[in-house]
Amino acid sequence: MKTEDQNEISRALARMEESLQNVDSARKQVEDVLAAFSQISDSIGDYSGALSSVTQSIGSLRSSLQSVSVDFDKSVSDALSELEKSNGLLCDAVAECRKTTDAARDIADRFSDRLDEFTASLDKAARQQKSLSYLTIAGFVVLALLMLLMRLAV
Repeated sequence: MKTEDQNEISRALARMEESLQNVDSARKQVEDVLAAFSQISDSIGDYSGALSSVTQSIGSLRSSLQSVSVDFDKSVSDALSELEKSNGLLCDAVAECRKTTDAARDIADRFSDRLDEFTASLDKAARQQKSLSYLTIAGFVVLALLMLLMRLAV
C-alpha cells in the first residue's frame, strides 16, 4: 500500500514538474513576443518620424515654389507692362511672353495641386501605417496570450 502511495506521489510530482516546465516555456515565449513588440514599436516610431520629416520638407518646397511663382509672376508682369509702354513694336513679343508666363503659371498651379495631393497621400499613408502598426501589435499580444493559454491548458 505504501508503495502505491509513493508511486502516486511520484507521478503527481512528475506531472507538476512538467506543468512548471510548460509555464516556464510559455513565459519565455511571452518575453520574446514582448521584445519583438518593443523592436517593432521603435521601428514604427522611426518610420513615422521619417514620414513626418518628408511631409514637412514637401510643405516647405510647396511654400517656396508658390512664393517664387508669385514673385516671378509679378516681376514678369511689371517688366511686360514697362515694355508695352516704351515700345509699341514689341507688343506681339510681349503677348507671346504673356502666353508663356500664363502657361508657366498653369504648370506651377498644377504642380502645386499635385504636391497637395501627394502631401495628403503621405498623411493618409502615415495614418494607415499607424493603424496597421497598432493592429499588428494587438495581434502579437493576442498570439502571446493564446500561446500562454495553450501551454497552461496542457
